[in-house]
Amino acid sequence: PPPPPPPIFHDTAPPELYTGTTSSAASDVYKRQAHYRDKVWQADVQSFSGQASRLGTWTLEAPASLAWHEQSLSVEGVAITSNRGERLTLDLRRWLASTDSQVSMKWKNLHHDWLGYLLPAQPFTGKSSGELMLKMEDNQPVSMQAVLTASAEKRDELAEVTIPSLTAQAQWLEGGLKLDVNAESAAGGTLEVTARSSQPLSWQWPPEELALQMQWQDVKLAMIKPFREAWAEQGVSDGEAHLEILGGELLRANAKVTAGGFSPQKARSEGLRALTAELSWDENSFDCSALVEDIHEGSLTLHLKSTNAPRLQLPESGQIELEFANLDLQAIRSLLPDEFELDGFLRGHSRGSWQKGGQISLYGQASLTDSELLWHGAEGQVDTLVEQADIEWQWQGDSLNGSLDAQLAEEGQLRGRWQLPLPARWPVAFSDNGPVQAALQGKMQATGLLVALAPGLIQDLRGQIETDLKVNGTWQNPLVSGQLAVRDASAYLPASGVTIEEIELVTVLHGEQLKITEFSMRSGPGTLSATGELGFDRWQLKHYRMDINGELFQVYNFPELQVLCSPDLQLSGDLETVRLRGNLLIPEMTILGAATVQEARPSND
Repeated sequence: PPPPPPPIFHDTAPPELYTGTTSSAASDVYKRQAHYRDKVWQADVQSFSGQASRLGTWTLEAPASLAWHEQSLSVEGVAITSNRGERLTLDLRRWLASTDSQVSMKWKNLHHDWLGYLLPAQPFTGKSSGELMLKMEDNQPVSMQAVLTASAEKRDELAEVTIPSLTAQAQWLEGGLKLDVNAESAAGGTLEVTARSSQPLSWQWPPEELALQMQWQDVKLAMIKPFREAWAEQGVSDGEAHLEILGGELLRANAKVTAGGFSPQKARSEGLRALTAELSWDENSFDCSALVEDIHEGSLTLHLKSTNAPRLQLPESGQIELEFANLDLQAIRSLLPDEFELDGFLRGHSRGSWQKGGQISLYGQASLTDSELLWHGAEGQVDTLVEQADIEWQWQGDSLNGSLDAQLAEEGQLRGRWQLPLPARWPVAFSDNGPVQAALQGKMQATGLLVALAPGLIQDLRGQIETDLKVNGTWQNPLVSGQLAVRDASAYLPASGVTIEEIELVTVLHGEQLKITEFSMRSGPGTLSATGELGFDRWQLKHYRMDINGELFQVYNFPELQVLCSPDLQLSGDLETVRLRGNLLIPEMTILGAATVQEARPSND
């Protein structure tokens, strides 16, 4: 039987899926055809068959000969075929000989399933036909020629690519290497790759000296899944890249990429319009620039510079410049939760550098004008108009620091600052135990917020919300404290017909405890006040307590029904129980209107 597969192959299927012929008749034929004479061992293989889970069943077309002479192996006439229409031929002449040897191999309609045995497995399907000829002298390669035609398909979490046509020709002789590859995708995109080298054939790759060129045209961006939503079916890319290697090191690199496309969803107005990127790297400098344009004439420009010598990796250090103007905030909508919508335009800049070891230093400024932030709830929304907002940030060392100064509609304002434990190095990751500091002060009209919190219950809301919040602790365990207040508010409750005025609410937050230190309002001739406390566990309500007092507080105000009440209540509970204790006095109630049903009279008994 044939030997087991070499260690580079693997298969999780049961071992019996790979088998050789074991009949006594086949074994007898093999023995009768083998002999040793004049220091030459020779044999004829009469039959052979094998099976593997991914490769199917293979059999020997006709008898093949083997010979071992002076530490060299010769194989002639090996031709095997599979039950899937594949064919593979192999000839070895004096393999491993100290003088000269040759390998010749041809294959037809060979499926790419065998790539699944490689470590790591390659998710390619398709098949190929081709031939390879390799000549050796003194156990060193001296010439190699190969021709390949293939089709391929790749589908995974990153890309979906179908290539119905791929051709490759390679010739590596004493005078150097010549490699040409041409591919065409099912969507019409083309790719051309050429490689040239004056270095004689060797086992080293890449060669000490190599010129590599790649060009592509009309490549659909939709085949790359992360681009699919932004670029859609219309997005295409053209580009070219050139690399020169000398002495095994990168000598020079140039590249240019262009792309264009837009989202096909006509209901959405955001989308990218074009992208252009260029790279140039030689012994004097590294220069990379990229320009992104959206469909509203906004733009983002990135520029990277470095004086590091070329290498087959990114430069160890350099400078960063980022400029953006009239950038449509709808382009980043996908980064926000589904409940939020952000409209407006952003402009600003950022500059900095990166150093050896991945250290980053970056600072910048940005501004928003005539922007709108919307939060959509189940039955309402909060709409906040931002007239002007200025943002500054500095990212270096172990933290990201920044500040915010925003002017809101109707004389509202927000001011904030933050220090987050985001070390300025690559890869980027927050430090769970790093300190957090943040503060937010401001005031805004209460119209949208409270209506959204009680949809359908409140109309004609007026008033102002004031915030003074702070965050301390660590990134993993932040501690929030401060005050949230509603001042000089009024509202109409259509369900009861009353107008509530002089609403004042002051809450104090510390950690996971929220205290209501002041809550008062006026309705009709009376008032109502309350104090209380809410406790949370990981921001889930755990328990609550409220003390409610009032005098002649109007709860209904319709022509046919007017009710005043004077409560003295204690409300408490948790997510499972509610406790209500106290007194509720109704000092006055007026009911007007004709009876609509027959008056109920006492029965005779």
